Amino acid sequence: MVLYKRTIKRRQLDPIRTKLVALGPHLVRKDVYLDTIQARMNREDYYRALPKLRRWLPKKCHGQNLHVRDGLTHYIRIPQPTDHDLRVILEFAPSHAINRIDPASDIITDTQVTAYQLAKLMNDHALMKYRRSQRRNEYKTTIYFNARKQSARNLTIYADKPSRFTGEPGAHFEPRIKSKAACKRNGGESVGDNLEIADRSFLSDLQKKQVTFCYIDKEELDRAFKREAREIAKDFLAGYNDMGLDDFIAWRRDQIACDIHNQTPSNVEGDRLHEAAVQDFWDVVRERSLRRAIKTVDVWSLLPD
Repeated sequence: MVLYKRTIKRRQLDPIRTKLVALGPHLVRKDVYLDTIQARMNREDYYRALPKLRRWLPKKCHGQNLHVRDGLTHYIRIPQPTDHDLRVILEFAPSHAINRIDPASDIITDTQVTAYQLAKLMNDHALMKYRRSQRRNEYKTTIYFNARKQSARNLTIYADKPSRFTGEPGAHFEPRIKSKAACKRNGGESVGDNLEIADRSFLSDLQKKQVTFCYIDKEELDRAFKREAREIAKDFLAGYNDMGLDDFIAWRRDQIACDIHNQTPSNVEGDRLHEAAVQDFWDVVRERSLRRAIKTVDVWSLLPD
C-alpha cells in the first residue's frame, strides 16, 4: 500500500504588510491636508475679486501662488488653503469654478532613511486605475506618475523635503486632480458645492478613490501564464515543434519585462515580474487574466492616524 503525503504550498506573504510591519515602529503620524486649490473665473470677476483676495489673504498673495494667468482664462491658485481662505473665495469670487484639487498626506517618520523607504514602498505599490497608459517620470527625487504636465490626474511622491508645517522628515503623497470635469466629479464644481473640501475625512476618502495600493501575487501570475500558454498552444505552438509551454512562458515574461523597461527604466527580469512596480505592470499588461494577479491591500488602515 502506497501512502501519498499531502503537500501544502506556502502562499506568498503580502509584501506590503511585511514592509509596513517592519517600518511600523518608525512611523509617527499622518498629516492630511489640502495642498493646493485652483479656481477659474472670467475676466470681469477676476479683476473685481483679486484686490479683495489680496487684502484678506496677504500671506498667500506672493509670486505666482494667487495670481496665475493662462491665455484668456484667469485662475486663482492658493496653496494650503484653510477654511477661512475658502470662505473668502466663496464671498468675493462666487462665480468661480474649481479646476484643481491636490489632497496631500505627509506620513511623518522618525528618521530620513525611513521616509525614503516608505516613499519607495508607495512608488512600487501605488496604482492609479482608469487612465491611459502614460510614462512615469522621475525628476531628481520626485516621482510623477504621469510625465505630461497637463494631464487631468497625476500622483506625486517624494521624501527629500521636510513637512511644510512641522519640519519633520516624512514621505509626501499627493494625488493631483487638474481639470474642471474631474474636480466636479470628485470635489464639486465650486467651494459652495462642498464646504468640507478641506476637511480631513473628505480628503482621505478622495485619496483612497484616486489611488489604491496593490502587489503582484506570484502564484496567481504563474497560473495566469500557464492558462494563457494552454489556450494558444494549439494555434501558436503548432508550427514551433522545438518550443514547449515552458519556453513560451519564458518568452512571454521576457516580452512584458522588455515593454516595462521601454516605458519606464527598470531592472526587472522576466522571471521576477512580481517584483515590478504595480503601475508599470498595469500600464503594459492589458490581459484581464494577468491583471487578476494584482491584489489590493488597505494600506491606509495600516498607517498611523
